[in-house]
Amino acid sequence: MKEYPRLLVLSNNSFSKSNSNGRTLGSLLQGWPKDKIAQFCISTDGPDFEVCDNYYCITDADVLCATLKFRSAQRRKLEEAIKINANADASGKKKHRKTAFKMLVRNIAWDLGLWQGKCFWEWVMDFNPDVVLVQSGDSFFMHNLACKIQKKTGAKLAVFNTEAAFLFKGDYFRSDASVFEKCIFPIYRLIYNRSFKRFMAKVFSAIYGNTLLLEDYEKALGSTSKSCVIYTSSDISADCKDFNPHNPRFSYLGNMGFMRPKALAQVGAVLQKISKDYYLDVYGEPQTEENEIILRTSPGIRFHGLVDYSKVKEVITHSDLLFHVEYDSPITAESLRYGFSTKIADSIKSQRIFVLFAPETIACSQYINQTGAGIYASNISSLEKQLRKIIKDSDYRKSVLSRAATIAAKNHNSTANVAKMLKALTL
Repeated sequence: MKEYPRLLVLSNNSFSKSNSNGRTLGSLLQGWPKDKIAQFCISTDGPDFEVCDNYYCITDADVLCATLKFRSAQRRKLEEAIKINANADASGKKKHRKTAFKMLVRNIAWDLGLWQGKCFWEWVMDFNPDVVLVQSGDSFFMHNLACKIQKKTGAKLAVFNTEAAFLFKGDYFRSDASVFEKCIFPIYRLIYNRSFKRFMAKVFSAIYGNTLLLEDYEKALGSTSKSCVIYTSSDISADCKDFNPHNPRFSYLGNMGFMRPKALAQVGAVLQKISKDYYLDVYGEPQTEENEIILRTSPGIRFHGLVDYSKVKEVITHSDLLFHVEYDSPITAESLRYGFSTKIADSIKSQRIFVLFAPETIACSQYINQTGAGIYASNISSLEKQLRKIIKDSDYRKSVLSRAATIAAKNHNSTANVAKMLKALTL
């Protein structure tokens, strides 16, 4: 067994059993000695203490207040951070949408560093990291903070990247930006890209969430000394429940962004065309009134709303076919290019038939096409044909599930992926 380096993780979300970002990274660090792992985070819906018990949390509000008052920010107690997150979710208010201007102001406030004080740097120096691992996102201050910590501690830098802000050309905050925002975004993008390049030039290990992401980053930046792909892990147990060809249960669980309700409505219509008894059970937060109207009025859809992760696993267990969809639109094409839903791992490993309805250009489409771990359709005609075949043909179902089991063992096994992560971060 390789020796574990002292690992300081910088990320927006804490390790978590419910938040997808926190769960994805946390699953790759299971079993890391707790005295050798610490995390700096901005928000938490409940930290995963099985992964780490040394958290340092500072919120956006703390940084803004510290900047306005020219003083350092106090370390947030975890129970307070959890309460802030819970209150925001329970308020019923629409979440503030990101804009280039808001993100520029936010990042400048963080980057000024007035929030940093004796308490923060004592925490960093006492931990004395060997490796600083950044869960990369669309904020440049996090990359700059990592470089600052690296300079003070001599630690190596690494990145865990499932995002593509550096690669995008258009406004990745909102497609309906105002004229003012359209003027601000190029400024933000310039600052972000320069910061990201400086950070990546110092990185010794880069871990990517899928192959297309790795390939395109290496085309843009060149390869690091250690680059690899580690797919999302899953702890879902394979349940070989018999497929019900007479009354199959179709389910979608997940995010409703990027116009997905429109794609779900298309799926529901196809199911109704095959049989009036077929419905797609949809679980998730609608996010907008328009999305909710689509989900509640479209034929072939039964909308259940948002459920917690324990319910998600229960729905998976009782389903016959699990769907993931992406709507084919030029508006979302760039943003979705590297899309790779975290639930793909759960779906494949669960030994349920996984159905992907999405444009061919997306990373997850290429993955399912290449591996055969599910059935794939890029248009309505193909979707209907594939669904009719998978429902009627038991031999076809067995072949799909057999490939899914092989791919799950290779790419989504928790134990194997933890070992890959340790290898990637070993100095």
